[in-house]
Amino acid sequence: MQNDLIHEIQLDIDYLDFEDAVSLVSIPYYVHETIETGKISNFMGSNSNLQAVAIVDNDMVVKGMFTRQQLLKLLSRPHGEALIQRRPITHFNTEKLVNFHSHDKIMDISKTLAQEIRESTSSKYFIVVDESNRFQGIFSSNDILAYMHDKVEEQSKEILASIQYAQFIQSAILPSKDLFQSFFQDYFIYWEPKDIVGGDFYWFHESEEHILLAVIDCTGHGVPGAFMTMISNAILNRIVEHINHEDPATIIQNLNQLVQETLKHGQGENLSHDGLEIGLCVIPKNKNHLVFSGSKFILIYSKDQEIVEIKGDKQSVGYQSSKLDYQYTNHVINLSGNEIFYLSSDGYFSQMGENMKRQIGRKPIVHTLKHFSERALNEQQKKLQNILKEYQGNESQRDDITIIGFRI
Repeated sequence: MQNDLIHEIQLDIDYLDFEDAVSLVSIPYYVHETIETGKISNFMGSNSNLQAVAIVDNDMVVKGMFTRQQLLKLLSRPHGEALIQRRPITHFNTEKLVNFHSHDKIMDISKTLAQEIRESTSSKYFIVVDESNRFQGIFSSNDILAYMHDKVEEQSKEILASIQYAQFIQSAILPSKDLFQSFFQDYFIYWEPKDIVGGDFYWFHESEEHILLAVIDCTGHGVPGAFMTMISNAILNRIVEHINHEDPATIIQNLNQLVQETLKHGQGENLSHDGLEIGLCVIPKNKNHLVFSGSKFILIYSKDQEIVEIKGDKQSVGYQSSKLDYQYTNHVINLSGNEIFYLSSDGYFSQMGENMKRQIGRKPIVHTLKHFSERALNEQQKKLQNILKEYQGNESQRDDITIIGFRI
């Protein structure tokens, strides 16, 4: 576009820092302060893409700016076209200048201009100058918005990539299906975090004489919940390897104490309120009985089409309010080989429905156990999922969901 009227500044892009103001420049054009306004008017009229030019002196020091918006305002006045002829452009240089130095950081500029951009109904233009106030270019409010959009999109991608990698790490702590297949006649694992990662996980441990199976619901969901699952998993492994691997109530009591110790509850000004709920089953390898202990968990099982619900203790685990010396309760169930067990966090029960504005509750699990107990457990899982999907409709998932179904 460069000619006798309009000049274009050339920037050395090899030295650009793309976090600096100069990288926002989208209009590199300037005119001398002595140019007649009418000539600029004619040039802008035949070049619709030209939205603004800087006004400079012989040393390239910025004296002002002239925009298409100014021109249209002048032309709309009575005798506007005649008014602008032969008068130097500085005569109409009433635009309030907002200059930024070439190395000002874009993030700082965006904060400075945030309110002005929000309140503006049209694009605003800003001049970039060097340390001597010499012209470096012009950028618009749209350029800032485009930069911020790209920045947010880039950061979102980075965050998403981190969370997806966190999903890989969280999945790595979950027991393999081979462990379930080696011990149970049949089983299903219904694990569906609300977000990419979650606060629910399931846990399996094999000792010389026992199998231990747990479902754990940690505080929160998403990334905070996932951090709690890593802590809880590590503590459970420590307990069964070094303290106790046979008594579920004792294991949960130790878990309560060690989670509080790890999270430094009760120490100084630590005001975090994190903990967990757990349902834990211990089964000897001769499979003649099952011992269940729980913290705000319910074990549901069917035997000869009779549905039995065993409620764990109301005492939570690991919270500041959880009693350190609390002794959880063991429940012993003698096994005949016909039982099917469901161990579930409350995520399924608490799901709200699109049409029925209340929680779905435990009825679907009881119904499935009662009427489909002869079906394969993977079919029972599909039944539970279909019931929830139909009930939920377009309502968003409320919490992490974990249900382990197993036949011993």
